[in-house]
Amino acid sequence: MASKKNISLLFLLITAGITSCVKDPALKSSGDYLKVSNVVLAVTNKSGARGAIAIASNVAWQLSFENPAPNWMVTNKMAGISNDSLVVTATKDNNTGGYKFANIIATAVNNTSLLPVRITVIQYDSSYIGSRK
Repeated sequence: MASKKNISLLFLLITAGITSCVKDPALKSSGDYLKVSNVVLAVTNKSGARGAIAIASNVAWQLSFENPAPNWMVTNKMAGISNDSLVVTATKDNNTGGYKFANIIATAVNNTSLLPVRITVIQYDSSYIGSRK
């Protein structure tokens, strides 16, 4: 015979499973999407170091930098339509003794149902000993 504790636990698990499957009516199911393969992109401390992420989308999108715009990196594109890749290239060595950070925001064009996606780019400091380029 099952104990009251086990029955209570079973009831709790079943209830949690049922309520977690209930669809939130506030969410739109338009089928549109804008995703990135990674929200953090790291490059080494050397000028010319590159990193890339994949952008998966079925809508037009654009990129923008959060202020201030970085003076130590460039991107291969600032907008696209559908799936693509974003390549970031460091344009300066990082000899500051600390990491450099920049945020890139990917936003769907003319589509307010999709939330913006933040991509954080990190350039390692001069103490980093690595071979990625």
